[in-house]
Amino acid sequence: MATPLRSSALLPACTACVRRLARLSPPGLWAWQSTRSLSKKAKEDERNIVVQLLKDMPSYGRAGAYVPINPSLMRNRWFPARVANYVPAPQLKQLKASKVDMARDVAYGVRLNLEEEQENEADEADGEGHGAPKHQVRPIEIEVLSVRHPPLRPAQAQAGQASCARC
Repeated sequence: MATPLRSSALLPACTACVRRLARLSPPGLWAWQSTRSLSKKAKEDERNIVVQLLKDMPSYGRAGAYVPINPSLMRNRWFPARVANYVPAPQLKQLKASKVDMARDVAYGVRLNLEEEQENEADEADGEGHGAPKHQVRPIEIEVLSVRHPPLRPAQAQAGQASCARC
């Protein structure tokens, strides 16, 4: 006959007795220790691999740059298309020892909106730089300002009455 996995002499049967023993026993014997989870950045650093770009990639960097990316992106898209090469572990250790920048250049190859580019060019031409914003007249303002009302007579202006029936 097989022996039971837990012997009744060592472990109590009910949860109340387990709690009582946990309070009386030295810390660490019965206490459950919580583990601290990693931050999002640390998890991302563990998951990503460093690759060397063979082509210029917008929002990643120039050719020859070392960039951390998701392994699935490298395995499924970039390596088959010959966009990037894997960096071997010994070379990666050398790069880390020489403190080579291995960060993604998010701004590389990304164009600003056409309107923003035109505003920047106009500001540079005016010499204002990043000064006060320009006042733009909205179409509704143009319409309201273009309507002509007859001038008020002095007696009506003092009484607050307008010369036309609409006002």
